[in-house]
Amino acid sequence: MVIYSRLELAKKLSQKNFHMYLCSTAINLTSISKSTENNSGDFSVQLVELHLPSWPELPPSYQTTRNVPPDLMPKLHEAFQLSRSSFAEVIKTIMPDLVIYDLFQPWAATLASSPGIPAVYFATSGAAANSFYQHSTTYGNDTFPYQAIYLRDYERMTIDVLLNIEDSGEDFPFEKNDSCWTTCYAT
Repeated sequence: MVIYSRLELAKKLSQKNFHMYLCSTAINLTSISKSTENNSGDFSVQLVELHLPSWPELPPSYQTTRNVPPDLMPKLHEAFQLSRSSFAEVIKTIMPDLVIYDLFQPWAATLASSPGIPAVYFATSGAAANSFYQHSTTYGNDTFPYQAIYLRDYERMTIDVLLNIEDSGEDFPFEKNDSCWTTCYAT
């Protein structure tokens, strides 16, 4: 799961004497808090809540990609996009030296750059998946050059969500141009 990839990265960096903050939704933070408490001597990761809008169709238990039903994924993505001000407040409060962000917060780099904080994109999937998504967002539903790699119909919803991200700007790793791909992965 993506949150555990971020936690493992935070653990590794904290073992190199970085003070790490892991910002996520309450449901994600609750699920990993035991891991950070049980091993508190091994690493230092401070958990920070990212507040998402509360909607009847998206209760807190669905504010994670792990729990959300596929038909609510677009609503979860919309909630993440609306959490921009919450994340801006986190940055303003913490003033980190670096922001590491993932797919659901493509605007994080823009928010971090305002106070002069560098940001890097953390890809939690492998090169094949990233290539597939880049191809899909660039060429639409065109067949991927390697037909062994494809999406099932119910997985296509993820691509549709990615294609409809608003206000992602050049920071989004799957923007419909090649310049962002180079920018995001050259860091």
